[in-house]
Amino acid sequence: MRPRVELFRLRFNGTRVRFKVYTPADGNVLRRAAFVTSPIGDAESWDALCRILAGQGCLCVAFELPGFGHTPVDAPQDNATRSAILWGVLDEVEISRGDPPSKWHLVSHGSGCAVILEMTRTQPDGVASRTLISPVTHRFTTSLSRSFVSGRLGRWLYTKAYEYRAGSIKRFGAKLYKLYGERLTDERVYNLHREFYREGRTETLFELFAKGYRLPEKAYRVAAPIMLIWGKNDPFGPRPDERLLKSLPDTEVHYITSAHMSMETMPQEISEYLKGWFEFAEGRMKTPHKQKRQY
Repeated sequence: MRPRVELFRLRFNGTRVRFKVYTPADGNVLRRAAFVTSPIGDAESWDALCRILAGQGCLCVAFELPGFGHTPVDAPQDNATRSAILWGVLDEVEISRGDPPSKWHLVSHGSGCAVILEMTRTQPDGVASRTLISPVTHRFTTSLSRSFVSGRLGRWLYTKAYEYRAGSIKRFGAKLYKLYGERLTDERVYNLHREFYREGRTETLFELFAKGYRLPEKAYRVAAPIMLIWGKNDPFGPRPDERLLKSLPDTEVHYITSAHMSMETMPQEISEYLKGWFEFAEGRMKTPHKQKRQY
């Protein structure tokens, strides 16, 4: 039986949020999971994965990162505000369903990973587990890249590069090919191009670079189960940022044969990792996976 899929748009303190809710077809919810995408994706990036998990009894809520996807570009990019917004949405989902406050498995991708670390810091009792898929969290925190992009010359050069790609769907498609590791349909490329290159998006990206990777030290010290999945063909490199791994020493790390957007290109394989991880975090399994596999 197919899950019920509903699209919602809400406003929290003036910020518009777009998300999808996937409800198991029989209404029997065994667990709850929230998914946060990266700037390059949208709620549809989680669609196939959420359908699989909803078929296994998981209530799934798939967010677009505020300021990206189909949402207005003028959304705040600091993680404290984004965390409050996303927790507010999950509260609204629970209230609308008549559910009591619940624990959520938090899953995120790319530059959306920092926000679930902050969500865990602010409401640790509401988190069952965390999963980071191809995380980009430390990259602009202390590196020269962040200082460069924050300067006048860096902003000008980045804007020119942005406009260069924006002027050609073909060039954008080539960029997506590196991120996905496979060719997308013309319709998917067109939709992602239209979302990412909206007027005013460069300012949102600069705000993300300036604020979206900053986290208080306490965000790395919360004792909630955490798993990291990294694609061995990721254009960001063959391994996650070593600073992130050192900051989260108890992280269970898995490498799969994929590029950056594995949740969209390998939903079945990712669902198997998540199902085992969720059951482990809930105390239903002694080890995260009955059989560790390399895809």
